[in-house]
Amino acid sequence: MNPIQDIPNISNSIWPHETGNAPDTSPSSQFDKLRCFVLCPFTRAEIVLFLAKQSTINLERLIKHEIDVYYAGDISGPGAIHPSIWAHIRQADIILVDVTNYNPNVLYELGVAASWRSIESVIIIRDESDLQTVAFDIQPARQRLYDSRKLGWITQMVDLLSIDMWHCLSQIPFKEEPILNPKLPILAPLTDGIDNKYLWSPGPTHRRLTNEGLEFGSPYFFPYSWLSPSGIRLKNVRVKAEMAFSDFIKPDYWIGIALRSQGFMANKEHLVWLSQSGKVMRTGPGVDSLDKDEHEVGQLIDGKPGAHEFTEFDITMDEYGWSIKVGNVQNIIQRSVLPHIFCEGRIMFQSYLCRAIIKNIEINAID
Repeated sequence: MNPIQDIPNISNSIWPHETGNAPDTSPSSQFDKLRCFVLCPFTRAEIVLFLAKQSTINLERLIKHEIDVYYAGDISGPGAIHPSIWAHIRQADIILVDVTNYNPNVLYELGVAASWRSIESVIIIRDESDLQTVAFDIQPARQRLYDSRKLGWITQMVDLLSIDMWHCLSQIPFKEEPILNPKLPILAPLTDGIDNKYLWSPGPTHRRLTNEGLEFGSPYFFPYSWLSPSGIRLKNVRVKAEMAFSDFIKPDYWIGIALRSQGFMANKEHLVWLSQSGKVMRTGPGVDSLDKDEHEVGQLIDGKPGAHEFTEFDITMDEYGWSIKVGNVQNIIQRSVLPHIFCEGRIMFQSYLCRAIIKNIEINAID
């Protein structure tokens, strides 16, 4: 576990109403990490925290992003702990709740989470060895049952929780997407001093117009480091854009475009990206929920692209396959080669560990 004093209280009230109505804030530190907050009785903390930690370790390998596990029992400091609990419930990326034996404190905290958070961001688990009648009010919510009386239950539960957590993170951002219904084609030069209102980016994402184009990205917090045409879900589409690196925080940074995206985390989407080394890669959904299909497409002739050096992306996905052109690198991947393909989804312009500059965007639906 981790010390959790680094998450500032949103309000100092022990009553959650004030926290729920206060302006949302970002944590003062650890902003580059995802957070899982665990709600469970003290008597079950050891096993539930073990499940949470092992599951996040599995997920970290997939998404290549660190996830911290927090628990109310680790809160320290003077005064009541309630404001800190409410802050964590408000700000966590994943909320894991063990309702075994229906501890009243846990149910109260679950009620607070239910009033503030979407159902997709909360995972409820319960030990089937608990013979109490199932609580009626939480029956409609998704619950993951486990039986601690059976051999091998921990391994099985960790695998299942890893999948559940992935689905939680795929819903980031949790705030509702604005539906703007833009008309196609979308043409956005972004070099004329005019932003494009149809390119949606979440609040924590850096976004500003420069003389070169639209600069965007959240180098320390990948789940918010993207732009997406709001309200568009396309099956057959061609996307062109010129992209460049702006600033970065450490090696292995990249910029890319995902088509038919189902969420806001890139690793399991139909994504084409250009790395800081000049290597062009592509990935797609694997056979199962925690698998992925990652391949090298090629290497730019000019080698490593420098900061503010634009590379043209021309990406198409249609009934025939996936056409990729990034600079001088070209490839066509037939649909039959992909282990799994989403039938439609979002268009995502993404950056990882860096800010990107983008210009001359063209988005066309293909009949």
